[in-house]
Amino acid sequence: MAVEYKDEDLVKRVTDYYVEADEGSTELRAEQKNCQDFAAGRQWYDPINGQDLKKALQAEGKYALTYNVIGARVNQLSGQQRRLRTEPVFMPLAGASLHGAKMLTETLQHVRHGSKAVYLESQMFLDGLVQAFGWMEATIEMADDPFRGEIVLSVLSPKDIWPDPTCRDYDLNRKARFIIKTYQLDKEQAQELYPSKFDELGSLFDSIDKNGKPIEFANDDLYDHVPDGTVIVDVRKKRQLTAVDCWWRVWRTEDRFVDNTELKWFIIGESSDDEAPTVDKEKATLLAKLDPIRYKIISGIVVPLLYKTSLIYGLVVKHDKKPYGGIRNYPIYRFCPNWLDGEALSVVSPAIDPQRELNKRTSLAIYHLGQSAN
Repeated sequence: MAVEYKDEDLVKRVTDYYVEADEGSTELRAEQKNCQDFAAGRQWYDPINGQDLKKALQAEGKYALTYNVIGARVNQLSGQQRRLRTEPVFMPLAGASLHGAKMLTETLQHVRHGSKAVYLESQMFLDGLVQAFGWMEATIEMADDPFRGEIVLSVLSPKDIWPDPTCRDYDLNRKARFIIKTYQLDKEQAQELYPSKFDELGSLFDSIDKNGKPIEFANDDLYDHVPDGTVIVDVRKKRQLTAVDCWWRVWRTEDRFVDNTELKWFIIGESSDDEAPTVDKEKATLLAKLDPIRYKIISGIVVPLLYKTSLIYGLVVKHDKKPYGGIRNYPIYRFCPNWLDGEALSVVSPAIDPQRELNKRTSLAIYHLGQSAN
C-alpha cells in the first residue's frame, strides 16, 4: 500500500532537505555570483573585503578600466552553440522497428517546437557556461489540451534550484534524493493555484508583519535558509512569499513475477503503488515451478518512488503522491560544461584571476603613462 505522510512530517522532510541543500551550496552560490558579475563586466568588486575597488581607485584619481575578455569569450562560445546546434534523432536498437524510432523522433520534435526548445537550450547552455549549471524543467500543462495535456519545457534560474548536494553523479536520477525549486507568489496567485488552501493562504499573507515575516504557520528553520528576498514587495505593492516545490524520492525493494509469454509482470505481495498489478506469493512460486520457461521470479528489485510536495512558508499547499501519473524520474535536469568527480566547473571561474590581472595591469600602465606625460 502507498505510504501516507502527515503534513508535519512533510514540512520537516522538506525543511531538512532545504537546510542541507543551502548549507551544502554556500561556496558554489558565492562563486556563481562572482562568475556572473565578471561575465557581465562587473569586475572591480573585492568579495573578500566587501569593497568596490573601482570607486576607491576613482576617488584617488586613478583609472579602473575593464577589458572584458571573459564576456567576449562567453559570447563566442554561446554563438558557436547557436550556430552549430542540431536536432536529436532516435535510432532503432538492434532488431527494433525503424518506424517506431521515426515516430519517437517526430513526437520529440513536436514537443521541442511547441516550447521553442532551441532557444531554451541556448539559454541553458549560457547559464552553464557562466554559473556552472543550466537547468530545464518539463511540465504538463492542461490549458491548451484539457484531455491529455501538453508537455512544456522551460529554463530555470540556477539561483532557484537546490539539488541534493550529496549526489556526485551527473545524472540526478541515479542517486539524488531531492531537487527543490523556489519561486515567488503573491496572495492572489497562491490562492488561484491552491484553492483548497484558500483561507489558510489568506491568513498567511495577511499576517505578514512589518519586517516581512509571516506570523502564522511560521517555520523558523525554513525561513532562515530560504534565499534573500523571502518577502518581496513588487511594483503593485503586493507582498510575495517564496514558494517551494520539492521533488523527492524514496526507494522500495520489490519481488516481481514475470510472464515471458504475455510479456507482463506483477509485484509479488503488497505494492507501494495502489494501481500496480500484484500476485500472491504462493501462486507465483507455484507457477514458476510448474512452468519455469514461461514464468520467472525476480527478487530484490530496487524501485524509486517520486513525490512532489509544495510549501508556502511552512504550509503544505499540495502533496502529489503520483506526479504526472506516476513518473519516477525528476522532470528537472541540468547541463554542466565541465564535470569532475561530482564537482561542476564553469568556463568563467578559471578565467577570473587572469582577467583581474589584465584589468589592474592595464589600468596601472595607463595611469603611470599619464603621470609621465604630465
